Amino acid sequence: MSKVAAPCHLNNEEAAGLIGPAPRWLDQAPLVDDLRILGDPMVPLSAQSLMNVAAKYFFAFVHPGAQSNPVPPSAIGALLGMFARCRSLNEPDDDIEIMNMLRRFAPALSLAGEPETAARMLRALFGQRVAETGRFLGLDLYSGAGLLVLGQYLLARRAGVESIEVWGMEEDAEVADRAGALLRSLGAGNVVHASPATASSYALAGGRNIALVSAADTTGTCAALCDERFFGAYAALFEACGPALGRAEFFPEGLIVYSRETNASLILSRENGFQRPAEFEGAALHPQAWIVSGEILPLHRLSRGSGFGKN
Repeated sequence: MSKVAAPCHLNNEEAAGLIGPAPRWLDQAPLVDDLRILGDPMVPLSAQSLMNVAAKYFFAFVHPGAQSNPVPPSAIGALLGMFARCRSLNEPDDDIEIMNMLRRFAPALSLAGEPETAARMLRALFGQRVAETGRFLGLDLYSGAGLLVLGQYLLARRAGVESIEVWGMEEDAEVADRAGALLRSLGAGNVVHASPATASSYALAGGRNIALVSAADTTGTCAALCDERFFGAYAALFEACGPALGRAEFFPEGLIVYSRETNASLILSRENGFQRPAEFEGAALHPQAWIVSGEILPLHRLSRGSGFGKN
């Protein structure tokens, strides 16, 4: 019988009876089983299956090794609940070590720790076109815990690609090491400690044609786009990989952003290298919507309660 992974302050028996919300959509199958099933293009995608992937990936990032074992839904639900309030003061019975770990990795886990939002983003990602070349090289900028690296891998698997290579870049060395180890254990890619805003970081692509570039971390909130983290990263990407991006897809394909200073909106996309015009230099540009598969996706549709996938 497989050993059940559990929070470090509980033994397996205690975890099985853990008091805490167990989401109705969450099952006990190991993450590795979910990925094997979803890698089959004949298996339809559902909100439930994608939320399970996100929640179990989140748990495995915090508890290495859990990806291979069945975990009680109550344990995952409890950890998600702790994450939702990790920026607040601890409750008397909280595991201080776990709460501090969640606080330490909160920015990296912000996507996987919101399974509903993660499922919407993965669903949108799986709508990307994959060229029938037999090879897939994907890049994910500012990967955090690496959920979109995993998403790119599943996208390529479902497209029937045989040779799949996905690299994530993350500036936080500890996060990169942890995410990279998890993804390598799943055979689903890697995250390395590198700055996407530095052209030399893209040497890992080796000049090969790139199939997909994702950068959801820098674009998935309403915070103003950062000069280095957003504009600098895309400038470095196009400088280092220009010819290799000729047939690449981007996720998102474009952004509609708003400038309060000028009371105007504009589109950032591959056509302008995801760079703002000179007249917007120094202006705070706030994302309003993504462009995905040629359609406009307002950012609020990626948030909770948008009615996505009630299946």
